[in-house]
Amino acid sequence: MKLEDKKVLVEIKGVNTSIKREYVSQTQRHIEDAAKLEGVEDDDMSKKFKGLLIINPYDKISIQEKTKREFYNKTVIEDIKYYDICVIDTISLLSMFQKYKNGEDVNLEEIIYNKNYIGTDFS
Repeated sequence: MKLEDKKVLVEIKGVNTSIKREYVSQTQRHIEDAAKLEGVEDDDMSKKFKGLLIINPYDKISIQEKTKREFYNKTVIEDIKYYDICVIDTISLLSMFQKYKNGEDVNLEEIIYNKNYIGTDFS
């Protein structure tokens, strides 16, 4: 999708584990591939592209059990920040949608551009 002057490459993934480094790296590789196809140099890649990983961790377990588990570990968070990819787990995305439906201000564009990851929101 396109937001303002950047193309946002969206990866949607359902896994039966926590969020792993390889999922973040895969999203970064998609950005690099798209940049290469468009002739964008490495220095300009972050100006023209943004990665968004929407992930459903532990997709085979109940929501009650899922909320007791760790989604992000320190190394994954470091990679997310290093690559400047926005990662949103599906529980947090659903929470944002519910807030939006209830008339609260949820600026997804602002989140995608300015957040690396959203701490899991179980509200």
